[in-house]
Order: sequence, then structure tokens, then C-alpha cells
Amino acid sequence: MFEVIILLISVVVMIIGLLGIVIPNLPGVVLIWTGVFFYAALNKFESLDKNFLLFITSLVIFAILVDYAETIWGKKRLNHGMRGIVGAVLGGIVGSVSGEITMMIIGTIVGASFGLIISGRDPAFTVETADYKIILYTGSTIIKIAIGVTIIESFFVKVFV
Repeated sequence: MFEVIILLISVVVMIIGLLGIVIPNLPGVVLIWTGVFFYAALNKFESLDKNFLLFITSLVIFAILVDYAETIWGKKRLNHGMRGIVGAVLGGIVGSVSGEITMMIIGTIVGASFGLIISGRDPAFTVETADYKIILYTGSTIIKIAIGVTIIESFFVKVFV
């Protein structure tokens, strides 16, 4: 009975993590990893061994790197100045307070635009920035969803097979 409760809690945390990939203010893939590790730790690492947890952890680290690459590398690729990057980050934070993904995207775009205008860059360049940001965000989200589903599927295979 105790193992069933542990499994249910772990699965709920992993589902919340999967939703967190697309919902702002939730750690997403990290929550999925937490659900797996919670189950492994309370199950005394019997069905999930060290190699499996290392594999899962490497996938999570990769997902985090993809997320950072989407935010930082994409902006540098577009030759954003430091003010544009800081504006985008601050705008994204302000937008994410609302809890809506559209407001986070709009906040990021407005913040980047404001930072570029302050730095003296051509405001017309921000239209290209907005399109590129949406493409980067969509691509990184698809990769994180694939990683999240892979982790959950691997968990179920290890636990039930």
C-alpha cells in the first residue's frame, strides 16, 4: 500500500512537471525529475538504479541548457546589446507574474524592445526579434516536452517491466 501511495504522488508530481513545461512559473522538467527521484529514494533505489538516475539527470541538465540557450544565445545571435538582453529578462519576469504564457512572451518582447530603443538600436529591428523569440520559445518547448515524455515513459518502463 505504501508503494502505491509513493507511486501516485510521484506520478502526480511528474504530470504537474509536464504541464509546467508550458505553464509559466512551474519548473517543468525539474519537477518531473523530482517525481522520479522521490519514488527512487522512498523505494530505496530498488527499481531505479544509479545508472538510470544518471541518465534522467543528464536529460534534465540538457533541457535546462536548451532553456538557457533559447534565452541567451538567441538574443546574442540577433546582435542584441546588453540593454536588450536585460530588458528582455526583466520584461519576461514582469510578464510571468500574471501567470499567463502570452503575458510572459509579450513582456519579453516589450522589455527587449525598450532595451533596444534605450541602447539606440533601430526599433524596426524589434519586429524581427519578436518573431525569432517566438520561434526559439516554440522550439525549446518542443524539445523540453520530448525530454519530459521520455523521462516519464522511461520511469514507467523501469517500474513496471
